Amino acid sequence: MEGRTCVETRKKKESLREHLLPCRRRKQLLKRERERERERERERERERERERERERERERESNWCNTLL
Repeated sequence: MEGRTCVETRKKKESLREHLLPCRRRKQLLKRERERERERERERERERERERERERERERESNWCNTLL
């Protein structure tokens, strides 16, 4: 760093770090929120799959009952 003393450089770095800290926190929060949203989507997909499986089971039972008639 041309012409800066060690103290000036340190203060500049500390200032930059203080400025970036909220940015890092925001980034971490956004990352966590995206992960939670992905998890919710996976759970919704699992629930849809369970519902499809229940529907197939009802269909099999219905077909089986119809074959007895």
